[in-house]
Amino acid sequence: MKNILILFLSFFLLTTIQTTNKDKFLSEVKNGYKNYEVLTDIDDDNYTLCVVRGVNKNKASLGIYFHSVCDGEYVCIINDGSSEKELSLDKNKEAYYPAMSYTINLAVNIYNCDDELVQSVKVNRITVASFAGEAGNNAGINFSGPGRIVSQGFVLVYIVGIGIIVICAIIIILLKVNKKGMFNDDTRKEGLEELHHLEQTYVNTEFSEEDEYSIPKEDYQEDISHEQVYERTRDYDDEIDENRPSVKSVLNSRGFNTDYLNMSVEDKNKVMVELMMMREQGIINNDEYQHEIVDLWKK
Repeated sequence: MKNILILFLSFFLLTTIQTTNKDKFLSEVKNGYKNYEVLTDIDDDNYTLCVVRGVNKNKASLGIYFHSVCDGEYVCIINDGSSEKELSLDKNKEAYYPAMSYTINLAVNIYNCDDELVQSVKVNRITVASFAGEAGNNAGINFSGPGRIVSQGFVLVYIVGIGIIVICAIIIILLKVNKKGMFNDDTRKEGLEELHHLEQTYVNTEFSEEDEYSIPKEDYQEDISHEQVYERTRDYDDEIDENRPSVKSVLNSRGFNTDYLNMSVEDKNKVMVELMMMREQGIINNDEYQHEIVDLWKK
């Protein structure tokens, strides 16, 4: 009988302390907040949970009071959708946070010792200017606890992104200062020379193939004269459709010079490449292409 009485008194005292601390929490919220709303207020044999939100010091504020009756049996965790933060308990097995600044939607979750979710309270973010709740005394409460609650995932991505940008900028600056890589004059010159070499090789190969294709073996004569070539050219000119734009006019419209007699070999190679591209794109036909090649390279 004596043991039963002691157990009853112990439970009564524990319940009294638990209720008193929660009442203190609500009293502090009412005195400090301008407006507030109680989202949940739970008292049972295992834990006590009280969650409020409102306006404190003209900021969105979240308040949490949590008490676990049995040490280690229940934990309170704040989940922001991408990360979780467990609230630490004091020697009385309480988490006492009347004011925590927050800017995103949250969930206050209670888990038991088997890691099972037994309670979840959604805390949507609020707009300070339009929030309406129970009026408080607006005395203000200093923010405490985890502080400003933001997504840790977002912060990590942001930090990594800034780090990559800074590293790339440093590398580019070092290369420019030391004239390395793409900022090295010799390297750039070698690249341009290699490009010109490839272009010249392609042009010579293409011209050689077209030249062999355009002169059938049965019509080939070693002693063919320039006069005969010009004569064939005049015959070709007579067959050209007068309404069709000339090849030279197309080249001029693309910014190329068509004064072939006074043109350097390098400029002729550029015109040659452009003619091949025009033929591949269907802007000129093969006959027009061959005619212009003869005109380009004749002396």
